[in-house]
Amino acid sequence: MRKLLLRNVGDGLNLIINNKSHHDLTVDFGGDENVHSYCYFDNSFLLSHFHADHYNGILNCHHHPFCHWNLENFYHPAMPTFAEAKEFFMSLLTMNIRISNNHPIQNTIFDYVRRLNRRPLNFRAVSKGDIVVCGRRKYEILWPPKELIEEDALTDIRNAIKDFEEAKESDRQLSEIYQNISLRYAEVENINNIEAENTSDINRLTEFEGNLSEIVQKANKSLRKASNRLSIAFRQDDNLLFLGDLESSEINSVVTDLVNNHNTVYDILIAAHHGTHWHRSLTSINANICLASIGQTLKRNIKYEYKGISNKLVRTDEWGDIIITKRNRVR
Repeated sequence: MRKLLLRNVGDGLNLIINNKSHHDLTVDFGGDENVHSYCYFDNSFLLSHFHADHYNGILNCHHHPFCHWNLENFYHPAMPTFAEAKEFFMSLLTMNIRISNNHPIQNTIFDYVRRLNRRPLNFRAVSKGDIVVCGRRKYEILWPPKELIEEDALTDIRNAIKDFEEAKESDRQLSEIYQNISLRYAEVENINNIEAENTSDINRLTEFEGNLSEIVQKANKSLRKASNRLSIAFRQDDNLLFLGDLESSEINSVVTDLVNNHNTVYDILIAAHHGTHWHRSLTSINANICLASIGQTLKRNIKYEYKGISNKLVRTDEWGDIIITKRNRVR
């Protein structure tokens, strides 16, 4: 890694890892402030999980008709195998569209990225054990699992689907969006292998009326928590450990594997869920620098325990954009 840039996007994430000239790995592009449209992305993009606040910056590119990217790969979390996988995925996509006023109503984020890219794009769903290569650097995917068997996580997902069904009955716009999504995925057996092709209506954006009802807000909260459990986590040798938006129990699972494989010392740790999620197992991890991408809403929830496992905790709400050079100098 030659340079790392963690942009100050408030409560969101935009991480750019520069491996060498024109070999960047960009992780997420979203937040609630300072999310300006880029006119150029290069090489590889990794979406940690399907939350609109982690990719709403991509949607902003709609306002720049000449914005084109030069990506080769677009990585995203694979949906693990479990009975309700397809239903959960469609519910989550539907809710993301409903809460995003600049989201293309009949298009997924895959459609949008394909439209913006100047060359054919490889979409790849990744899960635990997969390797992502960018600029000759190997990134080992630590989460999500290929099969979901943890009962707590399955319970959260089932409760989220139940909350979504109740919200869909009470919210006409949510129901209409879901009908479009259902038609899109009706014949899809494996949602991890889908590749978007229909982009003819990419410019038709949602314009929703009024505020979200309490029942829709409840469903959104449930879906977000369940989706956190399936967020991507990865490591790059002993240089970087990225914990995504994992919940406490998933942090424990990832760290347990790292400890068992003697992979506990890192130059840089990206704290879980903007520095607000923690599990006591993290005391087994040692990092030189811990980074937290956090804004005004979440900063009250930051876990200062991260100071105890690192030599320095650096936060975007205090530092602004954070740049770490090859010799781990922060500026």
